[in-house]
Formats: sequence, structure tokens, C-alpha cells
Amino acid sequence: MNSAEYVKIKNEYLSSHLEKEDLKKKIIRYNKRLVRKYPWLKPEEDTYMYTELDRLADGWRIAFGDAICKDINKELRKHDSIDIYKIVDIRAVNGRLLWISEGQSPWCQLDKIFDKYEKIAANTCIVCGKETKDHICNKCK
Repeated sequence: MNSAEYVKIKNEYLSSHLEKEDLKKKIIRYNKRLVRKYPWLKPEEDTYMYTELDRLADGWRIAFGDAICKDINKELRKHDSIDIYKIVDIRAVNGRLLWISEGQSPWCQLDKIFDKYEKIAANTCIVCGKETKDHICNKCK
């Protein structure tokens, strides 16, 4: 399952009036795999109904969620910081990506990664993940 499929299942789970147990199991299974790959995405709560990546707007998660995690993990691994890294907050502020974290080695170059994805986010719809000049495309407005 990729980020786009996850977002679809999560939204279906949140809006569904049908039996939710199957969707809940899919979400938990996906999030457990994600946390095994990127342990720093694990929230303090252990339910696996969400990860820290769920703070990222759905459209951005679809467009570059997997890629930003891969880039961050590579940098953390290079500087032996995976076990100490912690996400404080991820949000969209006026259509701009804000990723706040702590605990990485001072040699980690996460700022370069965040700068790269801030530029991508500036031209990506926060709802659907399509390229746009505004933070919400005309189709999603």
C-alpha cells in the first residue's frame, strides 16, 4: 500500500457508516509497517491508528510523503540519529509546509531536506496532491 491508498482508506474509515473493522485493520497494518521502516514516525500513543506522518496534509502525503520520509531516514541513519529524532509538529501554514523536529545530530542536514520539500509543497495542492500555483487547486476549492 502506498500513501495515496492509505489516505483513501483513512478518509473512508473516517467518513464511513459501514462496518469499520476491516478498514481499521488495514490502517493499523499499514502504520505498523511504516513505523518499522521509520521508527521516528511512531506517536506516543501506541494504537497504530495514526503516525506522526498523519499530521502532513493528505495531498502532500500523496505527492511526497514517502519521499520525504526516505530522505529524512537516510540522513538520520548517516548520523546515527534515528533513535533520538522526534517530530514535534507538521502542518500547513498559509499553504507552506512547516516541519518541526528535534533530537537529530548537529551534523544532520535536515534543513536542506525541509527546504527541498517546502518548495515542492508550495506548488502542490494540500487536498489532492496535484501540481498547482496555489495551495489548493481549482478542482478542490
